[in-house]
Amino acid sequence: MIDIVVPYVDCQDENWIKTTKENGINYSEENRFRGQGDFFKYFFRGVAKNLSWVNNVFLLVQSESQVPNWLNKSTVKVVLHKDFIPEQFLPVYNSCTIEMFLGNIKELNEKFLYFNDDMYTIKELNPSDFFKDNKICQNFYDHFPTSEPYRNHCINSYNLLFNDGEKTPIHSVQPLLKSKVIECFEKYKKNIYDSITKLRTDKNMNVYLYTYYLLEQNLCEESLTKFIYTNRYDNRLVRAVLFGDIVCIGDENINYHVYQDPKINKKFKGILGEKCKYEL
Repeated sequence: MIDIVVPYVDCQDENWIKTTKENGINYSEENRFRGQGDFFKYFFRGVAKNLSWVNNVFLLVQSESQVPNWLNKSTVKVVLHKDFIPEQFLPVYNSCTIEMFLGNIKELNEKFLYFNDDMYTIKELNPSDFFKDNKICQNFYDHFPTSEPYRNHCINSYNLLFNDGEKTPIHSVQPLLKSKVIECFEKYKKNIYDSITKLRTDKNMNVYLYTYYLLEQNLCEESLTKFIYTNRYDNRLVRAVLFGDIVCIGDENINYHVYQDPKINKKFKGILGEKCKYEL
């Protein structure tokens, strides 16, 4: 059985806004905090339509008030940060920190897919597209990314395991093995704890640490899944919908809310317009 794990932040949630203020965080100036509103439905519709073999979907949120009001909680396992992240690191506003503790999620199966909440499954895929026997299917660039602090997170994660070279996993779904995530965490626990912060900083590591660990142990196979990234409605998004299996639509510029673009909404309504079991 294969599970899905996806973290989510609703920056319009009044309770969440209150906690940011109490912790001295001006969320309006932090472009990592953004909400998708109803567009997040397309994540679940993509899973229901194109990954119908998935067992459980785990939604990671800070509090119950973060759960979308349209979500069917009888078909989605809602996991609060306090349920898997040590109290000393809470509250946290850093996905890198959240990712370090994935191995603590109760009931999570050995094989799972880690999604970002801006990744959407466009075409039907099979379990063998992500796992082959006890190995994961993942491709790598032979260089580190250029954007920071993401670049530094990749470098920190890579350098903990390798002494030379450069590799970055394709910025897509990360297939992972829970036993190996736990094994890696225990082996490098001090390094991981030293990297943890409430907000993103250059010293963080990210979920790629666990992918790199699988690479180090020769547990990676080539992936044939077509993944396309874009942050606006353009020919790249059109190609993603036509030819891609999974598309990531990043809202990197806080002044340009790509999820509100009527062209993007029209396109996704056309391919993922049907209500699914994960919705009320």
